[in-house]
Amino acid sequence: MSWKRFVEDELRAYPYLKESVGNIDERIKLLESEFCEPKAARLGATPKIGGTSTAEDSMINNIYMRQRLAENKNLAISRIELIEKGLNALNATERRVLELFYINPQTNHVGRLMEELGYEKTQIYRIRDRALEKYALAMCGAMSL
Repeated sequence: MSWKRFVEDELRAYPYLKESVGNIDERIKLLESEFCEPKAARLGATPKIGGTSTAEDSMINNIYMRQRLAENKNLAISRIELIEKGLNALNATERRVLELFYINPQTNHVGRLMEELGYEKTQIYRIRDRALEKYALAMCGAMSL
């Protein structure tokens, strides 16, 4: 994968990463409430020999899922912070261009940017390319640009 494709995909993922942090918190709370619910033992059931009960399996799965979700949340927060550091290396115009191209894409984004910034279409694309390069350099250093 080229550096440009990597950077574009990362910027497209940025709003979803931000949304995922809150969703992960909600999912962890749901799992915690399920974990604390009282469980009833089935009477008359013959215990398994050498195995665990389905209730124990469910509890272990719940603990595992909460741990994995917490790890995913930490990774998402780290990625968000890195993306924001890269975006902070850009000036306001470059950031706006990347925002409309990748972060919050809209229909006719080029036309809107032309109107908003007062540039021709080719200049908008030049700004985009320069902003992607600056972002990549701020994030990863030289990547055979």
